[in-house]
Amino acid sequence: MPAGYTKAAKAVAERQAALAGYRLADAIQQYLKCAHVVALLPANTYTASQAVLPKKIGAAQAKNYYDETMVVRGKVVRVTVRPNVVFLGFDKPFPNTPFTAVIFEENVSQFGDLQRLQNQGVEVSGTITDYHDMPEIVLESTNQLTVVGSTEPAITPSAK
Repeated sequence: MPAGYTKAAKAVAERQAALAGYRLADAIQQYLKCAHVVALLPANTYTASQAVLPKKIGAAQAKNYYDETMVVRGKVVRVTVRPNVVFLGFDKPFPNTPFTAVIFEENVSQFGDLQRLQNQGVEVSGTITDYHDMPEIVLESTNQLTVVGSTEPAITPSAK
């Protein structure tokens, strides 16, 4: 197992268990036909409404955020298709790429023609892991990948 696998798997399992609990609570409320919301937790322990969206960072910053859930933005400069895996290299060609998105064989068919991402600005979300001292995010579903077009920062007009 890669370094950090257990920590990342635990975080995913905890999120999924919490979602299951919320869905179950909704189903119970519908079944009981409650006319009002039933507080299932004391107000100070209910944190779903306080959820923080993942921070957006550039591909070059990814190495500073191992084992954290982030949105990484960059330009796909190389799409490498192998029999069991696809690599999306960001910002610079291999071996200088600062970040890689990885899609394993069992998930590739969800993404369609990945070559279309060549030279596109994209955002990928997930937990940044360390693979041979290089940051990567493993993509398991299409909702982790968004084509954003330009990767240049927005230029704000100067005030007169």
